[in-house]
Amino acid sequence: PSEFPVPKFGRHDLEPSANARVFQPPVIER
Repeated sequence: PSEFPVPKFGRHDLEPSANARVFQPPVIER
């Protein structure tokens, strides 16, 4: 369904444009 724009996989993992607002990856510091 084209209800909302789906970001392409690959770059989406590195730079989530619209998803960055909702999805915030946990910061892991080693």
